[in-house]
Amino acid sequence: MQFLWIVILVLIVLFLLHFFKRRSKEKRLKKNKTVTDLAVVNCLHQISLIKIENAELFPQKVFSMSQPVARFWGQDVNVFSYCFTLTAKKAVTAEKIQAELNRLLKIYEQQQQLTAEYYQQSLIVSDCWLENNQLNIDVAYVINQATANYLIDVRRAEKDH
Repeated sequence: MQFLWIVILVLIVLFLLHFFKRRSKEKRLKKNKTVTDLAVVNCLHQISLIKIENAELFPQKVFSMSQPVARFWGQDVNVFSYCFTLTAKKAVTAEKIQAELNRLLKIYEQQQQLTAEYYQQSLIVSDCWLENNQLNIDVAYVINQATANYLIDVRRAEKDH
């Protein structure tokens, strides 16, 4: 009988540890998402190659629509996906938009004193494409090795294709 109580107690402790560890990761992801969302809003207000619906650039709108991209890569990967409706664009490619966004993110990162410890930038566009007047971007907040590894894998896959 005593053995059964020990097993039950161990299971409860394991459950509580798992619960608090998961909760801590979710809080960290939410904080990292907020940093990334604010950077995206700031940079899209400054971009000159395209125009985006003003209503889509309100921080609350961006906070509610952005989503983590890389759940299957692990919970420590901080990459978030965004989709915006374009109201005007010049004859421009996704590559040019990505380059300008990365330039603006670099400036934002310096202004906010974000450190790039694991990759060349702490905020970087990992993917960008245009489809049916929609701008789709994935932005990584590289604050750990897991996110840096994700970017390295994405770059490697791009080279292979």
